[in-house]
Amino acid sequence: MINPVFGPIKCPLLVACVILAGCRGLNSAKGPKAADALAGKAWQAKKNKDYQAVIAHAKKCIKYNEEEAVKMQKVMTEPVPTSRDDLNKEAVTAKWALNYVGASYFVLSRAYEDLGKPAEALKAYQHLVKTLPFAHCWDPKGYYWKPASVARKRIEGLETALKQQ
Repeated sequence: MINPVFGPIKCPLLVACVILAGCRGLNSAKGPKAADALAGKAWQAKKNKDYQAVIAHAKKCIKYNEEEAVKMQKVMTEPVPTSRDDLNKEAVTAKWALNYVGASYFVLSRAYEDLGKPAEALKAYQHLVKTLPFAHCWDPKGYYWKPASVARKRIEGLETALKQQ
């Protein structure tokens, strides 16, 4: 096999393996572990007020996992029930894409608010409420909360503020 740039290729099988290994990494942002890592990085960036990193991590999580999140949402008729007494962790974590993508939309919205971009924040909040209303977020204090519920309140405030501009 001859490559016009590099000359003869002595081991085409090795080249194919290298190409396949490289392509395998293209979807490395898909799946529960990657989504967890990306959402976690977005929250940490928010804590550090690195809003461009928040946007980058959240959008990457959304890009690679939203299709699965929407599938999970569509088969549900109500959110997974949780309470402080019964966290129902197994059932909640089974909806990993729904939760991580919902959390990513929420933290993305908050970053836009902090950057003084209320229209972008409103759009992301509205998408969360409309498309992923049953998502849950884990609070390190030991309970789940629903980002769409908080988003509804944020939407009201943003709509009022935008009307006054």
